Parts: sequence; structure tokens; C-alpha cells
Amino acid sequence: KLLVHDVNDTIDLSGRSLGDDPIKILAAIIDEIPIVRHLNLASNRLTDESINKIVNEITSPDSPMQLLSLDLSNNDIDEIPALALVKFLHSKHCVLTSLALEQADLDDYETAAFFESLQYNNTITSLNFSNNVIGGVREILHKTAPMIDPQTHKPIQTGGSAIASALLINRTLTYLDLSWNQFGEESGRLFGTMLANNKTLTHLNLGYN
Repeated sequence: KLLVHDVNDTIDLSGRSLGDDPIKILAAIIDEIPIVRHLNLASNRLTDESINKIVNEITSPDSPMQLLSLDLSNNDIDEIPALALVKFLHSKHCVLTSLALEQADLDDYETAAFFESLQYNNTITSLNFSNNVIGGVREILHKTAPMIDPQTHKPIQTGGSAIASALLINRTLTYLDLSWNQFGEESGRLFGTMLANNKTLTHLNLGYN
């Protein structure tokens, strides 16, 4: 049974370990409840099978939904749904203000794509990317063997570099949780430079990096 709050704008299925089948059903009908503004599917053991379907539905240009908040934390977000969300953030159809992808197995490539899109997004005010795998070995290797984007043939930014670059431009984001990742010294230096210039961000959590 779906939990739809009395105001009829929130679907909260968090922490239920539902698996893929119920979420595939939700994906098939969600266009019929366009009044939904807040969707929380955190901690449901979701795989590509259902994540792809729900993300495709809520990010489609033809969708009547106007989501304000989305929480997909504690599910495995692979490249295809991640990049679909990135494209959505970059689109004129996006009115999303809050996105939570805590412990979603995000790496530097996916994180860089998300934050590059924030250079053009003016709706997102809150991001939770804590407990992922951003930084670490990739940040160390980037100095000598940078990963190359197969489409542009240009070096892919590390997560830390992409975040700092985006927040030198973005003037909408106020809350950012990056705790429990693997940022190193270089990311710390870049964040310091960014904070000296960004006057919009009011909360930045870099704990346990």
C-alpha cells in the first residue's frame, strides 16, 4: 500500500525494503498522480530494473509531474539512471529543489556529471551525496592517468574538482552533504578556494573524508 500523505503531494515508501516489483508498478502509474511533489524511495533494495523505470518516468519531458524533492538513497544508482537524472537537472522542465542520493554507490564520473549540470540548474537548493565512493584512488590517479570521456575525448574531472568548479558558478545551492566519502588533499584545497568565492552555500558537511 502506498503511503500518500493527507495533503496528497507526498509518496513516502522509505525504509521498506520493497524490492523491484512494487516500484515497477509505481513507475507504471505515477503519471496518473501528477499532484505528487515529493517522492521518497530510500532504502528499498532497488536495482537497475526498477530504478531505470522510475527515473525514466519522472524525468520524461512529457511527464505531468513537477517533483520538488526526490530521495533515492540507499539504493544502487548505476550510470544509466544517474545520467538520466543529470539530463533532467539540466532541462527547463526541472523544478526539483532537493535531491538525496546518500549511499547510492556514486563514483567520481557520475558525481562530476551531476555537478557540471549544476552550473546550469537554478532550482536545486539541497543535495545529499554522503556515504558514496567519491574521491579516493581516482583522485590520486587523476594526476598521472586521468580518465578520458569516451564521447568528448577530454579528461573527466574528479568529483572534488567538479564540485568546486560548479559551486564557483552556481548561486542556488545552500545545503550540501558530502560526508563519508574519500576526498583527499587536492579536493580540500579546491573546496577552500570555492568557499572563499561562494556566498550562497550555508551548510557544507565534509565530515569523515
